[in-house]
Amino acid sequence: TCALPISKATVEQAAKLSPSHPRVAYVKAVQLYREKRYDDARKLLVSMLATVPSNLPGLMLMGQVTSAAGRLDLAQQAFATYMLRAPNDLAARRMLGGTLLRKGQPQLAISVLEPVPEKADDPGYLALAAESNRQLGRARRAEDLLERALKVDPKNADLRIGLGMARLARGDRKAAAADFEAAIALVPDSSKADRPLVMMWLAAGDADKADKAAN
Repeated sequence: TCALPISKATVEQAAKLSPSHPRVAYVKAVQLYREKRYDDARKLLVSMLATVPSNLPGLMLMGQVTSAAGRLDLAQQAFATYMLRAPNDLAARRMLGGTLLRKGQPQLAISVLEPVPEKADDPGYLALAAESNRQLGRARRAEDLLERALKVDPKNADLRIGLGMARLARGDRKAAAADFEAAIALVPDSSKADRPLVMMWLAAGDADKADKAAN
C-alpha cells in the first residue's frame, strides 16, 4: 500500500533538488496516486521503470495505479512482473488474483491464489481465493476459506455474504439465509446484504419470504 507520510511541499522540494532520481519519481507518483491523477502517475512510473525496471515498489505502485484507473491488462502485467521477482509476496498475489477476477478469469486467479499458505490470515486474500473457487464450482472449498477469514474478522459483512453465497451454491439454503441475515444485522442500513437474500427466496419461488427480506 502507499502510506508514505510525506507532504506535497516535501515532494515538490525533492523534485526540484533531484528531479530525475528514481526515489523522487516514486514519491511524486505516490502523491499523484493519492490525488487520483492516475494517468499522470502512470506516465511518471513508466519513465522511472524504464531506468530501474526491477524496482519493486515502483512495480507495485504501477499495478495499483493502473488498477485504480481500470486498466486491468496493465495492472496484471505490473503485478505479474513484480511476482517474478518476489514470488512469495502475498500482497502481490492478492492484487494479481483480484485483478484477474475483475477481468472475469477465475481459472487464472485461482492459479495465483491457490494453494493458500497455511499461515495466511489476510481476510482479503482468503475472500478472493474463496470467490475464485466459488466461481469455478468449488463451493465447499470457498466455504472453508471464508470460515477461516471470519475467524480473523468476524464482523465483516462482506465475508458473511460471501459465505452465504458459497453455501447457497452447494444447495444449503437454510445456512445461506442465516448468513445473509447475520450480514444484514452487521450493516442494517445497507442493501448489499438484503439483495442476495431477496434474490435467493425469489429463485426458490417463495414470494412471502422475499417480500419479508425486502422490508
